[in-house]
Parts: sequence; C-alpha cells; structure tokens
Amino acid sequence: TGRFPDASVSVNDWLNQFTTDRRVHQTIGVFCVALFGTNIYEFPMSQLILCILKANVKQTGPPSSVFMEILFSSDDPLIPEPGVLWPLGAKQVLCMIPLTLTAPDLAPPGKHITNAYAGIMAPPFDTDPKTVLDASIQEFYDLIPGAKEKSEILHCGCWQKDWPVFRDVSVCVEQKTPVKNLYNVGDGVRIPGYSGSTPCAETARVVVEEISATLQPGK
Repeated sequence: TGRFPDASVSVNDWLNQFTTDRRVHQTIGVFCVALFGTNIYEFPMSQLILCILKANVKQTGPPSSVFMEILFSSDDPLIPEPGVLWPLGAKQVLCMIPLTLTAPDLAPPGKHITNAYAGIMAPPFDTDPKTVLDASIQEFYDLIPGAKEKSEILHCGCWQKDWPVFRDVSVCVEQKTPVKNLYNVGDGVRIPGYSGSTPCAETARVVVEEISATLQPGK
C-alpha cells in the first residue's frame, strides 16, 4: 500500500514521481479537463483518487481551465465510426464524437453533427478564450482531413472560472440547509463519485429518499 497523497500535491506533481513521459501526463490531463473541467496542474491527486473511489472530497477553488464545445455540421460523417475518439498528442482538442452515427434524429435528414470538446491542458491557463477557440478549430481541421471544406460550425460554447463547466468541481454546496425541508439539489452539490450532469439527478434522488423516510402515511 502507498501513502495517500497530500491535498497540496497536484496530479502533475504526483505523476512526476513515477514518470515524466508527456504522453502519460496528457492522457490523464485529457480526462481531468473533459470529466472535471480542471487540469492536472491545479487538480489535487487526492481528489482524483477519491472521485474514482466515489468518496467525498472538498473543493480547492474554481478551476481556471477553459472548456469548450464545438459542433460541426456536414453532409457526410466526418468520422466514419460511432463512439468517442480521443486524439492523443493534441494540444487543445480533448475528444471528438460523431453524434449522428449513434443518434441520427439529432440532425435533419442528410445532415450529420460532430461534437468536439476542447480546452487548455497545460500552462498558461490565462490564455484568451477566443485564441483557444481558434486554435481548437484549426486543430480539429488538422486532425480530420477535409473537415474544413466539408463542414460548417453550428455552435461554440465556452466555460471558465466563475462559469465552470462542472459546478461540482468548482463549488461545494451542502445538500441540507438551515431551513427545515429546504434542500439544495443540482450539479453544484457534492455527491461522492459523480461529476457533470449526473449529480442533478442523484442529488434529487437522495433528497426524495430522505423526505420519504420522514413522512408518516395518514398524518
């Protein structure tokens, strides 16, 4: 058994104890940005481990990483197979998903949508979001031959700092409040081992169970 990392040790610092291979760092970094909206330089390794183990964690402050979603429309699929493509070695693009190969109803007949997630995986993190967006779009075109000529951009979304992509990473709101029968629910409430939109449903389920346990039928 190894010693549990201190809360001050970032994912990057912890990885450096075992390997300096940037491919390994980037692989973990992609998941930190895509799944938690933060980066390996700011995200404590202890939190990553606890999230994996579905244990409760405390927040260390709003992450500064930029997280972006870019939707591309095209007549033909830009990626030939359904699923999620993780481009190892990319600087901004985290993953690419040919949505309509799995859910064709998301686009009109004869049209396809490809979803690209992008972000800042390494310093400097205070880069202008527009600069990151432009670089991400260009990298997407570099990764998918012919995409620039075959597609158009439908939508660009950007989340950062005070408007994070995942509030369960950037804030830590207690489920219970001082007011009786008043609860907090949503992705801003910490539920062990969950991230993103999943806590919205999970926090509601927990509250419903707690309220149901206190009810007395017929009274």
